[in-house]
Amino acid sequence: MSHLVYARGISLFANGLFAGVGWCMNGVSVPALKASEKVETGFAITYNNAKKIGASTIIVSSLCHFYIYYHTRNKKALWCGIVSFVSFPYTLLVLAPINKQLLGETEAKRSGQELLRAWDQRQWFRTIAGNAAFLMNIFYY
Repeated sequence: MSHLVYARGISLFANGLFAGVGWCMNGVSVPALKASEKVETGFAITYNNAKKIGASTIIVSSLCHFYIYYHTRNKKALWCGIVSFVSFPYTLLVLAPINKQLLGETEAKRSGQELLRAWDQRQWFRTIAGNAAFLMNIFYY
């Protein structure tokens, strides 16, 4: 098998994991956290487990797509890499301030429930981007 086939398979696996985690966050974790009395405690557990999966799948999938693009100049691989990677800077710029407040690293300006609602609304971007990258990887290549 070609190294490009391996890169494509790995990118597809990583994109699928990230897409699934996104649905689980918005569809499972957030509703459970909304029902809890102490949002911050549950969020810390969820965040600390999910951040490892999220960061690694973004990096792996993006690198694989960019690797394929480098060797083939296939613009579809480039676009899949860009869509796969977009959640990384988005997380740092948009979600990190809310994460820090929910984790108690900075002073919270709103209640835990209000912060969770804001986080959930912003997390949908990552869920949609992750699923777009996954579907592009399946159907667009």
